[in-house]
Amino acid sequence: NTITVSGINSSASVSVSGGTYSKNGGSYTSSAGTASNGDTFSVRHTSASDFNTQTNTTLTIGGVSDTYSSTTAAFSGSTFYVNAFATGTFEAPADIFTQLTVSGSGWTESQAGKQIAAGDRVGFRNTANSGFNGQAVGINAVVGGFASTHWTNTSNITLAPGGSSGAYTFKYAKTGIPVSTADAVTVSASYTQNGLTSSSSKTGYYIGSSTSPDTTITLNTDTVTITPSATSHQITISEASPNTNSSITQYRVKDASSNHETRTGPGTITVTDVPSQAGFSKSYSIEARVTTANGGSGLWQSTGKSYSVIATTTASSNGPTESSFGMSIYDHQGNLVSSFQEGHTTLRHLFSGDVTLSTTGTTSISTGLTGITSSNCVILVQQAEGSGTSAAPNVPARFTGSGTISVQLARSKTAATVNVTVAQFAGTTIGASESYGFQVKNGDNVGVLDENSTVYAVREVIDINPASESSQNLYTNETTNFVYVYLTQGRYPDSAGSPIPAVSSSSSVFMIPPVLTNLKHSDGSYKLVILYLPKGASITSYKLAMLVDQDATSPIYFGGTEPDYGIELYDTNDNVVWHSGWRQAIVNNIIAANQFTTGTNQNGTYDVTTGRDGVTGGATTANDFDLALDSTGEQKVISSLNSMDPANTYLLGLGVQGFVHYRTGRFQDLEHNIDERRGGGRHLPAVRITSTTSARITMHRFSGGFSEGDYGSRDPDSKHPDGNFILVRIV
Repeated sequence: NTITVSGINSSASVSVSGGTYSKNGGSYTSSAGTASNGDTFSVRHTSASDFNTQTNTTLTIGGVSDTYSSTTAAFSGSTFYVNAFATGTFEAPADIFTQLTVSGSGWTESQAGKQIAAGDRVGFRNTANSGFNGQAVGINAVVGGFASTHWTNTSNITLAPGGSSGAYTFKYAKTGIPVSTADAVTVSASYTQNGLTSSSSKTGYYIGSSTSPDTTITLNTDTVTITPSATSHQITISEASPNTNSSITQYRVKDASSNHETRTGPGTITVTDVPSQAGFSKSYSIEARVTTANGGSGLWQSTGKSYSVIATTTASSNGPTESSFGMSIYDHQGNLVSSFQEGHTTLRHLFSGDVTLSTTGTTSISTGLTGITSSNCVILVQQAEGSGTSAAPNVPARFTGSGTISVQLARSKTAATVNVTVAQFAGTTIGASESYGFQVKNGDNVGVLDENSTVYAVREVIDINPASESSQNLYTNETTNFVYVYLTQGRYPDSAGSPIPAVSSSSSVFMIPPVLTNLKHSDGSYKLVILYLPKGASITSYKLAMLVDQDATSPIYFGGTEPDYGIELYDTNDNVVWHSGWRQAIVNNIIAANQFTTGTNQNGTYDVTTGRDGVTGGATTANDFDLALDSTGEQKVISSLNSMDPANTYLLGLGVQGFVHYRTGRFQDLEHNIDERRGGGRHLPAVRITSTTSARITMHRFSGGFSEGDYGSRDPDSKHPDGNFILVRIV
């Protein structure tokens, strides 16, 4: 505003501070001058360069002053902060280091970019101290790469060390920032000492603010089951809560290496991709975006939702056939249920003893017997003492010695006491002195039964249905159902030795050996079996059989009661060692577990034999697709097996040892505030019956990895699988 001087009777002095003035419409000046009645004056100044800041200009005429003030508008955008920390270290004579870290709400190294809108500002500062930071000294950091398409000013910023209370230098986002092209801004630091230089840099990305997709979705299932002949599958996406952006959000299905079909808005997507092998699941995830035509960035981002697809079918039935030799077994209704053909045999209890594991080396226990080999016997290992739900310590075991045979067990993390059982499946009973009596041989001319046998037979078969059975509890994760089956008190006394749990499925899926835990009833009898059931088949398709040797607990009969026909086999003490009316567990195949060709090759510290663990670790870090962080198990086809009945084949527990664990990796999507540990995997041996004479073995990923230790690292306690998959027929 212009003022007019009045009320003075002589010339008066004029001065200005904080700006300039103009007299009688002349040029603006900051020099001193004079004023007379009737002169006009105006002042001006440059407003503050920051928001909400006052600038003052004071004009003094004849000792009388007045102040002109202007205040910049209050900042109305969003403020984001970037904290750099830059130091240099020199260690004579020639070691030089530059440390640079960058973090804060205004920084992301994801190329998806930090979203900023017109009028937003990003503040940068260097939080290193100006002097020494321990042995390091604070150094300047330079911020550059500001694109004219994104920022109102493109000049570099030099950030001197200012500590944690230092001031920020701001850059302001301009109007019309591209929403599909990110600007790469680099923070760099360089340290020179004694003619040596060390440098470091970090790059962050900025992109125009856009309409965000609706990622708060739910899927209709976490496991899709299809037939082996299917060439596609469907998944349905629903809103988890009302979202105005859902109708313009485009969703895409993606696996670990390929992108698949899309749709706009919630609904069903038909995906023309399926697992390459039946019975083995494949994982998929859902991504989302809003196209640029609808105000979005057009860039895909993770929704955090994933699911798996498994191709399976009802397991085929294959009844036994009668050979022209040997023995056939009929049930109470006159149905042929088993015959000792080629390879078919019985499992017999031969030796049992307890031993305490070592935490520093292998441990051995003598069987006191000769003639034991891996071609006629298997080793069963389970925990023997203690309380709680701890299962077998899962240590590999093998036969050693050339005369009297011992069982050697690998080193353990804890000095647990385990029960070691040796079970014979072929030949005349080892250690027996009698050379007379009754003997049954199979089609390979191999003995499967004699008067010295202590045969494992079926004590009970339990239908798995935790939804209706009060004695069963269901727990679940993304890949596996865990069913806790509580056994009837007194049925399996500890004094009678360990029963053997066995699992089957009427669907053609992978089976993991069940675990008999050491949890006991008040009378000391076994209480709990844990089933690991890979998702894909209905839980009710599984059955649990409990096997006992006839010296310990009486098996059950076909039809429920002892028949008045058939064959009984007695030992020299007039005890029944086998009855044709018992519900039989006929061994069809014994498959060595230690035959994988991928994964870590390990021996020594934890294992008793050399072998690969059959597991490939996932990526250690990912910022696009978190399934890349998952570890995966190898599949190996086993063919030319003895004839099986897939629908009635059970996998015995306790016979396979081995456990592989890869820790979680790091998933970073900083634009969406995601920095989490995901993936990894815990793996156990598993088998799938693919036909009457073939199977697949794998190290099944039954759970994600633990969030501890280095990203994606292999737990050193991991042990490659050893022992045997023992497959029996039970009807």
